[in-house]
Amino acid sequence: MEEIKKTERLFGEKQEDYLTVLTQIDIPLAIYQYVNNKIVTIFVSDALMEYMGHGITDRETMIEFYNEDMYRYVHPDDRDRIITAARDFATGRSGVYDVVYKEQLPVRTGWSVIHAHGYHHNMSDGTRYAIVYYDDITTARELNRAQEELVNRTFFESLAQYDEAIAIFDTETHELFYVNERMRKFVPPPPGYANGISIEEYLGISVLPFSANEMIERGKFTMMVPEKEKVMIFRASRTEWHGREACVLLLATHEDGQLVDELTALPSLNYLRVHGEKEMKTSIPGPRNFSVIFFDICDFKEYNYLFGYDAGDRLLKQCADVIREHFKGEFVCRFYDDHFVVLSTKDNLAEEIASVCRDIIGSGFGTTIQLKVGVYEMKNRDEGIISACEKAQIARKWIQFDSSKFCCFYEPYMQEIDVLQQYVASHIDEAIDEGWIEVYYQPISCTLFGRICSFEALARWRDPERGLLEPGVFVGALEKSHQIHKLDAYMIHLVCRDMRKRMDDGETVVPISFNLSRLDFVSCDIFQIIEDAVAAENIDRSMLHIEITESLFAANTYIKEQVVRFHKAGYEVWMDDFGSGYSSLNVLKDYDFDALKIDMVFLSKFDQRSKDIIRAIVVMAKKIGIRTLAEGVETEEQLAFLRQIGCEFVQGYLISAPLPIRDGIKLLESKNFSLVNPKERVFFGNASKLDFTTDRSMAVTFYDGQNQHFLFANDKFKQALADVGMTSLKDAEDEMNERHLPTGRMYRSFVERTAASGKQEEFTYSAGGKYMRLTLEAISEMDGKYIFVNSLETMTVHADTKKIARFNRYLMAMAMSYDDVALIHFDEDYAETIISLGAFYDGDDARHYKLKESCRLYAEIFVHPEDRDAYLAFAEPDTLIKRIEDAEAGYLSEEFRRRRSTEEPYIWHQYTVFLMPNSENLVMQMVRRAPHAFHCGCRE
Repeated sequence: MEEIKKTERLFGEKQEDYLTVLTQIDIPLAIYQYVNNKIVTIFVSDALMEYMGHGITDRETMIEFYNEDMYRYVHPDDRDRIITAARDFATGRSGVYDVVYKEQLPVRTGWSVIHAHGYHHNMSDGTRYAIVYYDDITTARELNRAQEELVNRTFFESLAQYDEAIAIFDTETHELFYVNERMRKFVPPPPGYANGISIEEYLGISVLPFSANEMIERGKFTMMVPEKEKVMIFRASRTEWHGREACVLLLATHEDGQLVDELTALPSLNYLRVHGEKEMKTSIPGPRNFSVIFFDICDFKEYNYLFGYDAGDRLLKQCADVIREHFKGEFVCRFYDDHFVVLSTKDNLAEEIASVCRDIIGSGFGTTIQLKVGVYEMKNRDEGIISACEKAQIARKWIQFDSSKFCCFYEPYMQEIDVLQQYVASHIDEAIDEGWIEVYYQPISCTLFGRICSFEALARWRDPERGLLEPGVFVGALEKSHQIHKLDAYMIHLVCRDMRKRMDDGETVVPISFNLSRLDFVSCDIFQIIEDAVAAENIDRSMLHIEITESLFAANTYIKEQVVRFHKAGYEVWMDDFGSGYSSLNVLKDYDFDALKIDMVFLSKFDQRSKDIIRAIVVMAKKIGIRTLAEGVETEEQLAFLRQIGCEFVQGYLISAPLPIRDGIKLLESKNFSLVNPKERVFFGNASKLDFTTDRSMAVTFYDGQNQHFLFANDKFKQALADVGMTSLKDAEDEMNERHLPTGRMYRSFVERTAASGKQEEFTYSAGGKYMRLTLEAISEMDGKYIFVNSLETMTVHADTKKIARFNRYLMAMAMSYDDVALIHFDEDYAETIISLGAFYDGDDARHYKLKESCRLYAEIFVHPEDRDAYLAFAEPDTLIKRIEDAEAGYLSEEFRRRRSTEEPYIWHQYTVFLMPNSENLVMQMVRRAPHAFHCGCRE
């Protein structure tokens, strides 16, 4: 202790001597500094290297090891706690560092117990350091064996006087360490009893009902005691016995076995263990097969944390009631915590389970409750009910990290999961070094335009021995072993590298999104890792989108601060799996997000209720300025619905499965998908702000400088088109873009006027016997291309009486300005007189059949002899339509001398012909006096 004080005094008073002093002191210690949100090791003592260096003798190597993987040899059960304590100490949240934990030391086999304690020291220049001392408590006990023996004797005497029967045994080997006098009285030792026998041998059973760790986790359980020939209640807790992890087993000497769960009034796990086999025979008699269903409420601990234990209890009771209602007459029990087990003979299990999940999903008092369900179809009753439950649990674990699935049926290969996860945990470093980790990219499409606007980066592990590993396997294994940050950091490096290569090759790049885990924020400075990758490859921060599940925001204040840090730095932050957690609306209230990814659970059952929920989410998001993305889109029906409600982006197998970048680009090109460039992202992005669920008539069109294309039209807009005889958007689009038609020319002129004005314009026209009002507004412009919002309405008699009367006068005046108007029906080979002598014609002889013959007779009787050949060439029925279509103006117009009768002189008239809208074989001919009209003075 005197040496420690001397060290601290010199370190604080005379900076230049501190390294010399520390090197001379035979104490395991290290000095740290908190730099750029990261704990950095700057010094380790010789004693620390000797005790904890695992063969490292060079100080710089030891410092490098501590900076990269300080907690490698810390016991997994202690790792998170130590990391959190160290970060709290480093950031000043706690003034003293004082922790005890287990660590593997090179000086002995097994786990050693370490006591680490430290304090902050401020240098004269204001720099702050932390000195941490490490004591091997295990060694201290060995050096003080006499004192330990005294403690042990006192401890044994205390245990001997304890009121309950006690046994202490090794959690791994089950070697019996100690039984007190009361246990000997209640369960007499077996013949030939001696130290070293197992707890099973002492109790006279072949095997414990479950492992020691599971006993400790449950806390309380029942077990058959052969000596008493009855089931008894046991309690278990964890302790340490001479440096070995041990289980303390207390046998209650009373007989009140808790076989019914007090909260839910369902049979308990104890009941299942004791009476499960009997229940199986009585509830399901005969050779009939049945299934074991394991229900798990996801993230129930977080639910308790957010809403309190009373709310958690209410939720458990609700879930129990729902499950019991769906499985009436079948065995239902509360397995433990937030887990339920059902023994069922139903044939339609998948449908029944889906129904349970739907009924429970809204039971979370305003939040979304998710279930994960595992099913084991039990065909051999000799297997045992507990074994069957364990296999149902394995099936549930199989989909633990797959947000698209809520139910899984057990398959034998699933037992390999544990083995495979152990392999992953021990080979992640090799996988990174050898390049077994690959990035697959799944495209995200702009719903309105059908263009690829971004990709999500997803990890794939291509193992040389085991092939392509499922993400659910290796991600889960790395989460469990607290190594997921290694994968995520490497993925970020690969993403930035791929993007830089495409940019250097002159190829279009779009933003990439990727997921971050909660452990990324605990195990490393993930923000700095991303910043370093971005800087190394010279990537703009806007090209990376950070996906974070809402549950991460409820984790702790530090993680919340880091997420805000990403957003402020210029990265887009997306909420992933929106609606799957417990605090969606609260998180939206407290944080700014750029986009919401709607959880795929809403699309898995694409019924009206799901549609209503998705629509409500999209409308809400638009009102607060957040974009929406729907995952798991697999059908054209889903895509059409999402486009109709204005969901901006979609992702799913309908567009493409995740693929390597080059394979993905090839597939997209084969399906006529293209990537948007930076200018187009802004251009298209403005349309995403529109409310597509509006009650008014609305359509969105894209004008490419030549033609208009419909991107969206709601039902009211389509109905307005139908009112004027247009049965499809294609018909309307064709007419808008047909330059040969008057309506096409008028619409094009209207578009150009609206684009030039920069404001909303209104255009009224007559069609289908009705007056129509079209409004147009440009909401986005890029290089002469525009996105327009259209509204089309039928003018009503009551609301627009004055306007309609005015338009009627205009049309009548226009009609009266023509001498003759006729419709030429080429498909039926006749001409129909509409106006004659400036008035509407309604005579019985309005139709003139045989167009060629009619043209010849008309020319001989009414056209001046010198103009007859020219007129016949102009009116030639065989070529008239083709000549109109080829005309740049979209119509033909020439002047000829004609007379009304043989008694009148010839006068110059203008003949104009054009195709009628929505028709390929109907031409209108309009005749009026030419502007310079005069009669030529001859009658023959």
